[in-house]
Amino acid sequence: MEGGFWGIKTDDGRDLLPVPSLPAQFQKEGLRIKAEAQNVNAFTIFMWGKTVKLSNINTE
Repeated sequence: MEGGFWGIKTDDGRDLLPVPSLPAQFQKEGLRIKAEAQNVNAFTIFMWGKTVKLSNINTE
């Protein structure tokens, strides 16, 4: 099994794992975004970050 993921490092040091995956237009390393995040109880194969559902995503 292989594959990668897009995670978000917040300004206050938290790690967020968007589910479903981060939309393609925001999949750029180092891109700063602003979004609303809602906690989601989800299991993934990635052992990284808190799973969240994003909405109102835009670039800063």
